[in-house]
Amino acid sequence: MLDVKQRRPFVLAMSGHPTQRFHRQRDGTTLLTMKVRGTTELASWILSLAPWVKVLRPASLGDEIAGRLRDAARLYERAGR
Repeated sequence: MLDVKQRRPFVLAMSGHPTQRFHRQRDGTTLLTMKVRGTTELASWILSLAPWVKVLRPASLGDEIAGRLRDAARLYERAGR
């Protein structure tokens, strides 16, 4: 389950999984739900949208995304920051 903060039209246009469903929330965000067997391709897709989406479930996928983003951020850290 993803919480889409911005870029909603872009995410909606990226449909491609038969079980995905979009649920508009009162606060203007959109929840995306889908049932998948594996998360390898899904994780890459989520990372491409990282500034605008947040994984809500499963926790293991959220943890994987967070770890990969931390690793990526380390690549850009400068000494003394």
